[in-house]
Amino acid sequence: MPDSLMPDSLMPERLMPERLMPERLADHASAAPDAIAAGTLGQHPYPHLIAERLFADEDARALLDWLMGDATWWRQERDFYSHDSCDNLDDCPLVRGDGVLSPAARGDLARALGQRFGIPLDGHYVSLCAHRMRPGHGIGVHTDDPILGTEYLRLLITLRDDGFDDADGGHFCMMTGHEPDCVAAIARPLHNLAIAFALSDRSLHAVNDVMNGERFSLVLGFWHADQVADAQARTAEVRPERSEAGLAGVDGADLFVAELKGRGAHRTAHSGASLLSHLVGVASLLADWTCRDAVIRAGLFHSVYGTGTFRARLYAEWERDALRALIGAEAERLAWLFSVVRFNEIYKYAGEDGFMARRRDAAEPEWLSIEDIADLNLMALANALEQGDTAFEPGSLFELKQAFAKLAGHIPSKARRVVEALTA
Repeated sequence: MPDSLMPDSLMPERLMPERLMPERLADHASAAPDAIAAGTLGQHPYPHLIAERLFADEDARALLDWLMGDATWWRQERDFYSHDSCDNLDDCPLVRGDGVLSPAARGDLARALGQRFGIPLDGHYVSLCAHRMRPGHGIGVHTDDPILGTEYLRLLITLRDDGFDDADGGHFCMMTGHEPDCVAAIARPLHNLAIAFALSDRSLHAVNDVMNGERFSLVLGFWHADQVADAQARTAEVRPERSEAGLAGVDGADLFVAELKGRGAHRTAHSGASLLSHLVGVASLLADWTCRDAVIRAGLFHSVYGTGTFRARLYAEWERDALRALIGAEAERLAWLFSVVRFNEIYKYAGEDGFMARRRDAAEPEWLSIEDIADLNLMALANALEQGDTAFEPGSLFELKQAFAKLAGHIPSKARRVVEALTA
């Protein structure tokens, strides 16, 4: 846990530009793009924009009420930060339909921010997450360099239910270096206040420790249009043609495909074709990469229990024994894990012998060995690659690169070369 970066002695008025520290929010309500257009741009210590009252009052209140009442949280902790992350943000009504955080609304934000920063931002790939910080939570000084594959511009929106005192902590700090006296500007975590900033190797920032109350925030990530085009081009270059010929060397392939057809996989739509075509494509990739037979069979059945984004199910939970008898216990377990374990758990491997991974259904977490983690990452790569540019969001390439680098000794060389081609 990082120490508080800004005790009272490190918070002189000269470090608190008035435009970053409004005592109260603006009196007018405006749509988010209008608030961005009216926001104040600054260049020191790196390009940033401050927008007061980003959302209309009723929308900001509804967002905060949902985060306080309906959101579910899990503690996320690394060597330089700790906070709670929202598990179910997609369930928030304001993230769907015509809500202020819907995909269309995020596209509008991308265009508004792109105009203010003079950057062509992609309006389709906009990431969204929510955090909660409580006493003892903080984020140390760091930067996120887009050269490595992270987003190009970030938008932070703070939401708060009660009055704020500087002694409560949770200030957003823009830094010129890693030492506490390198604070260049500070923003109070006021309700409905937005801070956008360009990411680079010099965009050092931090959040000092929360001392009292709760600090809620929404974080949106935007990618440069060229980043998205490059990611799509790389995917197209390495994506194979769909063909059942890739299963020619898989024992029992005809029986497995017949079983999938009997369950209706050939009549179920998926990624521009049928689910059967997708399942065969994933298994064919795994076979081409010389993965173990159990991994190939798991890939052929990887979404039959449904996934977080594909809700159609060919098998129910109570039918696990039947699938186990067909494809083997190891393959069935991997297919089941692929359906129930959260994808950010699959990608988060940091060199451990294994870890307890959270499930989508909030049931007890599942223990993943290093072999499980490697196999699931291989399946995730094949699953995304087989779907093409509809599955590879720009940030996922960075996650894949990080995970595969740490799992190098457990990944076939042909799969490693695919990741290298995608992320070179």
